Amino acid sequence: MSTRPPSQHERVVQELLDRIGDGAYPPGSLLPPQRVLAEDFDVSRDTVQRALRELRDMGYVDARQGSGVRVILRPGRNGDRAARRPPALRWVRTWPTLSPPCT
Repeated sequence: MSTRPPSQHERVVQELLDRIGDGAYPPGSLLPPQRVLAEDFDVSRDTVQRALRELRDMGYVDARQGSGVRVILRPGRNGDRAARRPPALRWVRTWPTLSPPCT
């Protein structure tokens, strides 16, 4: 049984993981735009988008439209991912306090 060579998007994923691990893209930094990554890896933008989706699903990046793709800490490595996010607003039901009865 022979091993197949990695697909283009797998190659991009591995290279980006290597760069993240080497500190070229530290946590909190923005990755270059997709167009630049596509040129850098000599692949299509679709291939870069597929690789970034995989990295997002693995917990390495957070993509927000208009804000770019930001490197985040991988869950379980440097602390809990949820602990780095701002706390969610919680709806707390407050009951009116009852005054003591007048005597």
